[in-house]
Amino acid sequence: MPCTLLQTAVVNGAAATSGTAREVQLNVGANSIPVIVTAQDGTTKTYTITIT
Repeated sequence: MPCTLLQTAVVNGAAATSGTAREVQLNVGANSIPVIVTAQDGTTKTYTITIT
């Protein structure tokens, strides 16, 4: 179910659309992928996903 409360999202530096897959290139070892979300009120929160 897509999130409808989200105004914008940026995944690894590229704009993302709710409910749509975003391909990210992975390297050998740890990969940190920043996800920055901006709420309707303009506040932002950054999450970091680490894939090994």
